[in-house]
Formats: sequence, structure tokens, C-alpha cells
Amino acid sequence: MSSHITSDLDKIADTVVCIDDGRIVFACDKDEICDLMGVARCRAAEVEQVLTSAQAPMEVRVLHHDYGVDLLVPDRFEFMRAFPQIPCDRVSIDNYMALVLKGTVLHPRDGVQKGGDAR
Repeated sequence: MSSHITSDLDKIADTVVCIDDGRIVFACDKDEICDLMGVARCRAAEVEQVLTSAQAPMEVRVLHHDYGVDLLVPDRFEFMRAFPQIPCDRVSIDNYMALVLKGTVLHPRDGVQKGGDAR
């Protein structure tokens, strides 16, 4: 089934494939996105703390807002153990797509990069 309505995907999909401009951006099990991944709601200083920690993934996607920074977390349970002071919510398919399509990619091992679009 093909749908642009992510609430439909939450209910019936086993796998979510995102196609943007004719290319596959990601293909993931819905359960991996909704049950394992998370979105950490950070302040700028907390993002720096995460990026400089030993637990930082090789690549981090962030989306800046007026009120803070959303950080895509591959394993929210591990993240909450490592950073209990930073709120980390389940990620919805809609949030995941926004972070992947509009988020900035940071590579902690190479130093923090600022701004830009992931595309």
C-alpha cells in the first residue's frame, strides 16, 4: 500500500519506505522506528554534551526549533540510561520522516557542524 497519511502507516504497515524525488531515502521496519527509536528534546548545550560523549552514534540527525533541538536517537532506552536528564520520547513515523528529510546531519567524531539541510 502507498500512502502519504502517516497515521495509516502507524496502524497497518510492517515496513516503511520513504521515497523522495525518485530515490529511496530509507526503508525500515515500522517497529524499529516506533518501538526502539526515539526523539530527544534537547537544549543546545545538551546536544553538545551528547555529541562529545562516548555514547554518541557515528551520525546524528537534529532538527532545530525556536524552543530547542530534536535529536533522533537510534535506541531510546540506551539513550535514557546514558542521559537521564534529557527527555526522550517515542518517535512517530511522522517525526522520523521530518528528522530524516529536514534534519541536519552531524558527525560527532568529525566535530559539530552547524545549520544546513540534510538533502
